[in-house]
Amino acid sequence: MFRGIFVPGQRLAAAAELVAAPLYAGEIKELHAIDVGTDHAYLAVYLIQKGYCSHVTATDLPDGPILRARENIKNRTLKGESLAQYIDVIQTDGLFGLEHLCFERVAICGMGGEVICSILQNAAFLHNENKKVKIVLQPQSCEYELREYLYHNGFRFVEEMLIRDKSRIYTILAVTYDGIARFPSEEILLLGEKGIQKNLPLFETLLLRRIESVKKRLSAKKAAGLAISFDDSLYTKLLLLKEELTTHADHHSTTT
Repeated sequence: MFRGIFVPGQRLAAAAELVAAPLYAGEIKELHAIDVGTDHAYLAVYLIQKGYCSHVTATDLPDGPILRARENIKNRTLKGESLAQYIDVIQTDGLFGLEHLCFERVAICGMGGEVICSILQNAAFLHNENKKVKIVLQPQSCEYELREYLYHNGFRFVEEMLIRDKSRIYTILAVTYDGIARFPSEEILLLGEKGIQKNLPLFETLLLRRIESVKKRLSAKKAAGLAISFDDSLYTKLLLLKEELTTHADHHSTTT
């Protein structure tokens, strides 16, 4: 049995910080979280051992991840007790069948953006502006599609983080449901409103990578004789944003 605090990778540690951060003034401190797609239960274990949550419900669907999660939880401790006292493992698809639980946080990390959209779409009990739940998301792909779904379907963005893991930059989002549909620009869907507003660390690197990606897609569509108006417009907007960042940086350096 392992007695020390388990430390996950940077992405899960950052996601745990967003889970722990208050959603509103006066929020209860003994948070109950649901960790969807828990796999090894690394996030669930960390949330308990760090004291970020008092209880976690960890879910997954295949037998393998469920067995790994239960074994890992059994072998970890808090104050000399097995974490099985603090973490429930439930075999289910996404959030199916969990509407009866009392919880303040939902974490869905390490899945494709389209899968995350499907999980949220099928969890109608989350679509309630009176239910104050913070949802922390770490998509592996399809960030544009995920943001589009969230904005269009009444989710309000609370915070965003950019995390470098090896050679990749990952986005971690925190949202809550308020029922207000929003229709932001393409560049916000691609890069995130919080990133553009706050110029988050790693944002410029992410912007350059997005520019290169859109440029390659634009070239491929031109070569294939496909419609390019959307990508051409987006490419122009991203270049303008890069120019604004450069101008701001130059101005800052001359005034300091």
